[in-house]
Amino acid sequence: MNWDSEERRSFTRAKFPCEISISDSKKDIISAHTEDISAGGIRAIVKEKLGLNSIIELCIHGIEKTPIVCQGRVRWIFKKKHSFSSGGFLYDTGIEFCRMKKKDIAAIKRFVVSRISEETKGNPKKLS
Repeated sequence: MNWDSEERRSFTRAKFPCEISISDSKKDIISAHTEDISAGGIRAIVKEKLGLNSIIELCIHGIEKTPIVCQGRVRWIFKKKHSFSSGGFLYDTGIEFCRMKKKDIAAIKRFVVSRISEETKGNPKKLS
């Protein structure tokens, strides 16, 4: 991926590989896995293309004891060719959180700080 989105990000991101569920406007449930997360959004690899700027429902596991459920807006999509995907493509998708409870935002912020701390142990250069 060749883009300059790194400089435009408002939130620190942490690697976060996990499964999530996405419901679109038709209430179809799509399974996806995440790449990274921040207090502002999540990057996911999705098997089906979502509509750009569409509002979706997210169910995120692995941060709190109970799943975080919120809405998100699809901000960007990159189509990637993958031989192991049944359709031959997967969609690298950026989702901005919206309509999220304050306690869930706080939980994600704590989680990101914890993950970054784990990632940078023994490698202080990663902090810059």
